[in-house]
Amino acid sequence: MKKITFILFALIAGTAFGQTDATATASAEIITALKIENTADLNFGKIAPLSDGTSTYVLDNTGASLGSTATLIDATAQTVAAFTITAETDQAFSVTVDPTVTLTGGTGTDITLTTDKNLLAAGNKITSGTTTTLNVGGSLALASGQGSGTYSGTINVSVAYE
Repeated sequence: MKKITFILFALIAGTAFGQTDATATASAEIITALKIENTADLNFGKIAPLSDGTSTYVLDNTGASLGSTATLIDATAQTVAAFTITAETDQAFSVTVDPTVTLTGGTGTDITLTTDKNLLAAGNKITSGTTTTLNVGGSLALASGQGSGTYSGTINVSVAYE
């Protein structure tokens, strides 16, 4: 009986206390950090609204003044907002720009800016190199006899990897 118990114990002990080992590999692919930097501000220059009735002034994202009913007086300071985006080549990212911005200051009512951004080529991917430029223009909605002065506001722009 002692032999059977010893053999049974040896069999149970061999299976109950058996050990095997396994390994796993850890890895990570690091890509270029996504970054956006403002390189130029949006400046419409000096404009004069209609004296009777609402007017608009449009400076699209290419810097062209299209379909405006207000008069451009001085274009020397006129620029579109420009942002340099740094991203991994061929990695998709999204771009979000405030669709409207309130400009305050001056002596009249606040002005609503409706933004206009350029669509980046290749579905918001950089296909060559690691940087691209995003331009933002917009359209100003001016009240009848809009008060004079300098009006300003902040355009929020963000990028995120998809």
